[in-house]
Amino acid sequence: MAPPNEQRLAVVEDDEGLNERARGVVDLARRSLGEMSERQRLAGLQGLRARLHKRHRAWKVRWTALAFSSACAAVLLFVLAARRHDRRPALTMRSEGAELRADGAVEAPGSGGAVLHFSDGSQVALADGARAHVRSLDAQGARVTLEEGRAHVYVVHAPDTRWAFEAGPFVVAVTGTAFGLSWSESARRLDVRLENGTVTVTGPASDAPLSMRAGQWLTVRGSDVLLRPIASEESDLTPKTSEPGGQGASDAGKALPSTTTRGPEARGRAAESDTPKRQWGSALASGQFDFIVDDALAQGLERVLAKAGSEELAALADAARYTRREDVARGALLAQRRRFPGTENGHVAAFYLGRMAEGEHDERSSLAWFQAYLAESPNGTYASEALGRRMVLVRAAQGSPAARPLADAYLRRFPSGTYAETARALTTEP
Repeated sequence: MAPPNEQRLAVVEDDEGLNERARGVVDLARRSLGEMSERQRLAGLQGLRARLHKRHRAWKVRWTALAFSSACAAVLLFVLAARRHDRRPALTMRSEGAELRADGAVEAPGSGGAVLHFSDGSQVALADGARAHVRSLDAQGARVTLEEGRAHVYVVHAPDTRWAFEAGPFVVAVTGTAFGLSWSESARRLDVRLENGTVTVTGPASDAPLSMRAGQWLTVRGSDVLLRPIASEESDLTPKTSEPGGQGASDAGKALPSTTTRGPEARGRAAESDTPKRQWGSALASGQFDFIVDDALAQGLERVLAKAGSEELAALADAARYTRREDVARGALLAQRRRFPGTENGHVAAFYLGRMAEGEHDERSSLAWFQAYLAESPNGTYASEALGRRMVLVRAAQGSPAARPLADAYLRRFPSGTYAETARALTTEP
C-alpha cells in the first residue's frame, strides 16, 4: 500500500519549464512532504502540468468566446446598418404632359409627348403616342415597360442603382446612363441608341446578354441583330430632352420620297446626280429598309454593287438583311470585301457574312468568316461577338475540349463580355 503522502498530490524535483509561482508551490511541497519516490515525482510532474494545461485551455476558450462574440456583434451591426439602408423611401414619380393612372400606366398625347419625372432626378421622356407602364418602384430604381413607341431615358447613377426597361421580349438593364429606346409591336423591332454609360440587353436575339457601350445603336428585328455606331446626322432621331428636367420629345426622321413616284427619265437623272449615301443613310436611320432595297434594284443592282461607295454598300447590306433579301445582302457584303479591303466596312462585312452563314447552318463558312474578321480587326466592334460565336460553334461541332482554348482566349480578352459566362462554364466542363 502506498504511503499516505503518495495518495496526495505528488511533487517533483525536476521543476524545469515551470513558472515562478509553480516553483514556489514545489518548494513548499518538498518542505512539507519530505522525500518521494521516482514514481511519485513523475506522477506529480504530470499532474501539475495537466492542471496548468487545463487552466490555459480554459483561458483560451474564454478569449475565443470573447472574439466570437465581438465578431457576431460586428455582423449584427452590419446587418442593422444594411436594414436601415434598405429602409430608404422608395422613389416617387410624377407625370408631365399626360395623365398617370393609378396602376402606373401612361400614354403620351398625339402632340407634345410626356415626361415622367422621378424623385432621384431620373426621367423618361415619351414621344407622341408612346405608351409606357411603370410596373414597380423601390429605393434603387424602377421597372418600366415601353409597350409601344419611342422614349428617351435618363437615369441618375448611384452605387446601388437598378433600373430595368422592358420592350416586348427584351429587357434593358441600366445602372446610370442616357439612351433612346423604341419598340414596335407590329414590326417586332427594338432600337436602343446609347448616348453614355453602359447597358445590357437580354432577349431572344442572342444566347447571352448583349453589352452596349456609349455611342452604339442596336436594332433587333426578328432574329436579325444590327449593332453600329451612332452617326452625327442620326442624333435627331432619338426623342430626348435638352437636359435633365427638360420637356418634350422630337419626332423621328421624316419619310423620304419614294423613287416610284419618279418617271424613268427623272429616275435616271437621280441615279447620276443623287448620292445614295445621302438618301440611304437617312432611310436606314428611320427604318425605311424596303426603300433602300427597292431603290438599289431600280438603279440596277449590278451597277450599284460596282459603283456605290463603301457607306452605300453598308447601308444596302443592312437593309437587305432586315428585309430577308439574303441575295442582295450577300452581294453587297462581298462587293464591300472586294472593292474596299482594309477598311472598317470591309472588315465588318466579314463578320456579317459569318452571321449569315451561321443562319444558313453553314458552320464551316461561318467559322472562316469569323476568323477572317478577328484576324483583320482583332479589337473591332464585333471582336467579342465573333470570338464568342466561334467558341459556341466549335463546341457544338467538335465538343468542349476543342472549344476550351477559345473560351480561355475569350476570358482573357473579354472577362465581362457577352459570352463570358458561357466561356467560364465551358472551362469547367469535364
